[in-house]
Amino acid sequence: MVGEIPSHTSLPCQPGNIFDPIEEKCSPGNTCTALCVPPDCHLTCTEEVDLISDPNDCGTYRVCLAGVVVGEPQHCNSDTPYFNGKFCGTDANQCCSELCTPYCYKNVIQAPDPEDCKAFYICLEEGEPSQDNHFYCPNDEIFDISLGRCTPDAQCRILCDDSTSGPTVTTSTTPDGIITSTPGGCKDSLTCIDAGFFAQCTTCQPGYFQCQGVGQQGILHSCPDGKVFNTNENAPFCISPEICPFFP
Repeated sequence: MVGEIPSHTSLPCQPGNIFDPIEEKCSPGNTCTALCVPPDCHLTCTEEVDLISDPNDCGTYRVCLAGVVVGEPQHCNSDTPYFNGKFCGTDANQCCSELCTPYCYKNVIQAPDPEDCKAFYICLEEGEPSQDNHFYCPNDEIFDISLGRCTPDAQCRILCDDSTSGPTVTTSTTPDGIITSTPGGCKDSLTCIDAGFFAQCTTCQPGYFQCQGVGQQGILHSCPDGKVFNTNENAPFCISPEICPFFP
């Protein structure tokens, strides 16, 4: 179209033909290379010894042994702050992106549904999975992204939320009537998957949810005295912003 703006719909080539992006027309052939392939976002343990990315923090990674995550999260240093799925480097373009599009990466058997933590796709080949292969976890189970399977004790992690849409600002009202503005990565509400306290944001911010039971709506609170809520799920409490995130 005018201005090199693509049309909203596409047309298929005739059987036995593929689209040649150089010639800009359909030509005989049966093998083509996808032009819109997201960067490799290695989130699931696939090897005996493996390293996987944290989809919410490009400077954090986890260690896998025999298909299971072990130990605490590891962090890249300031000289090489970005983890690319294999090692820490300086290229921010290697960070996980396009998290709102379901995608089967190499060697992954089951891929997460980016909008539903209780759903997943069976991967028959690398690329975008078919909706015919979309399934749900059994009752009371969550799809564990790092393990690539449903488990009863996994934490619900939605890949496609405010944290993947850019640095926006969200305004929320606490039960005390206080209006607070927090950066992107924060949720306005939370359906509880367990009892306890959960961070409102993926970054260190004052907001947190109190959950009194599974399936209930979380009650939004704010840390007092300038403190923020720790983003480490294993240490859910208010702390000084200078030491957040805190890993005991």
